Amino acid sequence: MLLCDTPNLVSSSEVIAGVSDHDALLAELRVDSRRPTPLPAMLPNWRRAPWPKLNDRLAEEMHAVLQINNLNDAWTAWKTTLVGCVSECVPSRKSRPKRRLLPWLDKKLKKMIKIKDELFAKWQVEKTLESRNLFETARRASQGAVRSRLSLPAPRAFPRRKAKRVENHGERRRQLAIHVLDAKSATGPDDVPAVLLKRCAKTLCPSLAHIFNLSLRACDLPTDWKCAAVTPIPKDGEKSDLRNNRPISVTSLVGKLLEKHVRNQLAGFLDTNKALPDNQHGFRERRSCTTMLLRTLDSWTAAIDKNSGGHVHAIFLDWANAFDKVPHQRLLSKLQHHGIDGAALEWLKNFLVGRSQFVRFGGARSEPCVVSSGVVQGSVLGPLLFNVYVSDLPAVVKTNLVQYADDCTIFREVTSQDDVDELQEDLALIDIWCVNNGMQLNAKKCVAMDLSRARQPRLPQYMIGGAVLEYVSTQRLLGVHIARDLRWNHHVDVQRKKAAQTLGFAARNLRGCTQRVKRMAYLTLVKP
Repeated sequence: MLLCDTPNLVSSSEVIAGVSDHDALLAELRVDSRRPTPLPAMLPNWRRAPWPKLNDRLAEEMHAVLQINNLNDAWTAWKTTLVGCVSECVPSRKSRPKRRLLPWLDKKLKKMIKIKDELFAKWQVEKTLESRNLFETARRASQGAVRSRLSLPAPRAFPRRKAKRVENHGERRRQLAIHVLDAKSATGPDDVPAVLLKRCAKTLCPSLAHIFNLSLRACDLPTDWKCAAVTPIPKDGEKSDLRNNRPISVTSLVGKLLEKHVRNQLAGFLDTNKALPDNQHGFRERRSCTTMLLRTLDSWTAAIDKNSGGHVHAIFLDWANAFDKVPHQRLLSKLQHHGIDGAALEWLKNFLVGRSQFVRFGGARSEPCVVSSGVVQGSVLGPLLFNVYVSDLPAVVKTNLVQYADDCTIFREVTSQDDVDELQEDLALIDIWCVNNGMQLNAKKCVAMDLSRARQPRLPQYMIGGAVLEYVSTQRLLGVHIARDLRWNHHVDVQRKKAAQTLGFAARNLRGCTQRVKRMAYLTLVKP
C-alpha cells in the first residue's frame, strides 16, 4: 500500500515480485530536490552606516540635481549620486544565503554544543571517568543555556508608536511621507532601500520634491518607476500548477511616495463628486471589510426575519485575474467621464502604459516583459483605479450589489418567480458588462446560496456565461464563513479547529518556556 497526501506527485506505479512471498510496490515520484542557490553579492552594511557622514555627503552632492530640468536626466543623476555616496561612505558586506535557523541558537550556544559533542567523542574513545565527567559537565551547561534562551521574553507583537502631527507645509509633508515607510519594506527594482530613505529623509527631500514636480509638469514617470519585480507565492492546492501561485509585485519606493500624493488628490476629488458608488467598501476611507459585512448581513437578516419562511438568494461572483485584465484605454475613458482631464489624465495615462515586469525567484530573475493591461499591482494608485473602473457596475443591475474591490456579491429577497427572473436577468446583464469591459467571470467559482431558516430551500436554476451555478450551504466571504441560516455555528467550529491546531503547535514547541512566553504566544497566535 502506498499512502501519499499529494497524489499528483506520483507519476507511475507498478507491482513487482518481491524477495519473499510478498509482492513489492514500485512508484516513481516527481520530486525536485534542487534548490536555487542565490549568488553571493556585495551589499551595503546599513547597521554600520555612518549616517551623519552620509547625510553630509548627500547634502553636498544633491545640489547638482536641482539644476537639471529634464525628468529622466534628473532621476538618473539623483540615483547615480545616491549610489556613489553610499559606496563611498557605507561599508560593504558579503551577502549570505538565508538559512532557517532557530532564533535562540546564537554563536555562543552553538560553540557550547560543539564543545559538548567533542567531549562526547573523546569519552567514547578513552572510556575514562574523567572524560565522562567533563562531557556531563558540558552537557549540563549546554542544556541550561538552551533553557535560558527559550525563557527569554519574546518581542512585542504590537509595538507602541507615537502619533505624529501632520503640518500643512509641503516639505514637512514629504518628510512625513518618507518617515512612515517601514524600514523593512521590500526594495524595489531601482534598488533604493527604505532604510536609506528614512535615515536621510531631510537631506533627500529637496531633490525628491524637485523630481516629483518635474514628473507632474512633464506628465511622465522615470522608467525605473514603471518596472515591477514579481515574486510567486504558492497558494493552497497543487504546487506543480503554475497558475496556483499568487504574484507579489514590488515597485519603486520612491515612485510610491509620489503615487501617495496623487492618490490623496484623486481620492478627494472622487469623494467630493461622489463618483464612486456607496456599495464599494474596498480601499476607501472609513470603509472596510467590517462595514461591508455589517451592512450585508443586516440586510439579509432583516429580509429573512420578516417571517420564518423568508428567502434571500445571494450570488457570489468571482472574477478571473480582475486586476490584470483592466484595459488601459477604457479605464482612461472612465476617468475622463468622472471629470479627470488635462495634465492629470495625461500623467495617469503615462503611469499605466509602457510598464514592464520581471520574475524574481531564488536569487535569479527573468527577462523583463511588457505589461499591456491591468492596474499596477503593488502600487498605491492601483486599487483606487480599479474602483473607478468597476464604479459603473451597480448601475447595470436592479438587485442589491455589494463590492469589496474585486469581491462582488448580488442578492435579492425572493418571494415569487418574478424575483427569480429579475435576478437571472441581472446575472445576464453582469455577464454582458464583463464582455464589454474586457473582464471575465470564473463560472466554476461563482456560487449561489439560498439564505433562509425554512426547512425546505428554494433552489431555482441560475446561469451565468452558459454555466449553471452550484448551490452551497456555506460560503467564505471576506474571511467570514456564512451559513445559509445565518447562524454562526459553522464559523465558530472552523475558527475553533484553527485555534486548536495553532495551540497544539505552540504547546509542542514551547514546552521549556516560561508562562510569560507562553501567554505572549497565545495572545499573538491563538487568540486572534
